[in-house]
Amino acid sequence: MRASIILAVVLALQGVRADDLDVIVDTTVAAESRGQAYGRLTSAQFGAIAPKLATLIGKHPVLSGIGSQTMQPWSEGQLRERDRIGSTLKQLWNHHIETAITRSVHIPLMLDLLEDSAIGAGRHIALNELRRAFFDPPHPSVDGILRRLDRLAADPKQPNHFRRDLITILFQYGDPNKYLALAMELSSAEETPHRQAEAFRFITPRAHVRNLTDANRKKYVRHCYQLLEQIDDGRSGTGYYPAIHIGEFLGIPPVRAGQGSFAPDQRLAQYQDKHGLAESFFQDTVVNALKWW
Repeated sequence: MRASIILAVVLALQGVRADDLDVIVDTTVAAESRGQAYGRLTSAQFGAIAPKLATLIGKHPVLSGIGSQTMQPWSEGQLRERDRIGSTLKQLWNHHIETAITRSVHIPLMLDLLEDSAIGAGRHIALNELRRAFFDPPHPSVDGILRRLDRLAADPKQPNHFRRDLITILFQYGDPNKYLALAMELSSAEETPHRQAEAFRFITPRAHVRNLTDANRKKYVRHCYQLLEQIDDGRSGTGYYPAIHIGEFLGIPPVRAGQGSFAPDQRLAQYQDKHGLAESFFQDTVVNALKWW
């Protein structure tokens, strides 16, 4: 209660009403009132509104690309109501991020948001900002960030998809040997073999699994092939992308520039049909990968 009172006082002193974010998501409010609420929120202290803003962004995903093309998405007639709301929230978030001297100044706030499970799906926006901050000088102290991400990734109470996103960052900036077993575990929790293969491919970026020990490289290759064998139906080429992924990890050179490892020459007549590349092209890529194995 005391924290709520303090927050209300802070917002009032800044000319921001405590319910301005509620105004933006209220479908019964006129566009003009939403715009006025948005204007007040642009001058708010970002740390004060970020938790609720991130939560609402998670609840109002934008399904149209139109919102980013207007400065007043709250009144954009081409958008559906849900996209008007989501675009307004996202634009408000971007406004505060972009007015900062550097994205890295928000790292402590983003880490706090990640650790707040009440924010729900909105934590993905904090995670995306954290990824960008690694490239925004002055570069942050990576070790401190990784320790906090490590604790979240190891927490079985966290949603699997959230833990997988964390592992992707830990694989890139930490020691991938430490996270290989967890990456296998979390991707294997997916409902179908195809989704398991796709999850594992995205969790373990190819450029960073090269830092695995010899023992873990063998474990990695075995697991990739187990996944490939599970999803191969012998005709549709459904394992095309996992085959390319493992081939590039193994260093298999392409038959021609611009193609993936294990893929046959796509210029051959047998792989052409009226819609582009024939299904056999993708299946033969899988066959080539399995032959290597």
